[in-house]
Amino acid sequence: MGPRNEGKAIGSLVCGILGLFVFGVILGAIAIGLGVSAQRSIRRDPLMKKGNGMATAGVVLGIIDVVIFLLFVTLVDA
Repeated sequence: MGPRNEGKAIGSLVCGILGLFVFGVILGAIAIGLGVSAQRSIRRDPLMKKGNGMATAGVVLGIIDVVIFLLFVTLVDA
């Protein structure tokens, strides 16, 4: 039995994508947290877990979600 995708990496990617459309700051923060946690877990056991690319994409999308939310709030207040 080979390595399996880390569930937190998948969750991070899904939250990052959904955060672009709804609840950006909340889902973005969740995506970042899940992604970082997944990367640590994969690093600890690379022979049994995979999905580092998905985790990285989730973290990046999470950061984009939060930045877009902050820009939107800043522009609306101006």
